[in-house]
Amino acid sequence: MALKKFNLKNAQESKRIFIDKASDYEVIDFKAIGHIEELGFSSKNDYYIPEDLVLLKNLKSLGVNDHCHLPSNIDQLKSLEELYLSNEAIYNVPDSIKNTTSITDLKIVFDPKDKEPQVAPDWIFDVKNI
Repeated sequence: MALKKFNLKNAQESKRIFIDKASDYEVIDFKAIGHIEELGFSSKNDYYIPEDLVLLKNLKSLGVNDHCHLPSNIDQLKSLEELYLSNEAIYNVPDSIKNTTSITDLKIVFDPKDKEPQVAPDWIFDVKNI
């Protein structure tokens, strides 16, 4: 499958976007969706969310699922209040998460079918304000 640019028709009318199969996109123009308040990512393959995510100055809620990795500059998202992580994304969190001060609501869901419960990663206990 050829990689493509993420385009959204009538982007200015949307406050929430969920990008499924994120690894299929070579480029996401965060400037075009700079007004977004809620954003979600999911991918069955490893997908590294670009550091340009910090261009979303109004982003209040971020959902990261499956094999997506948070950008290393996640602590620069000053408007981010809620972070939702599920499955493998829980373990794809950079150390800079410990420096975030705006996140007040952290939701973690790990529900692997037919697997043993997992130990929570140490970073969970180091995030401030939660």
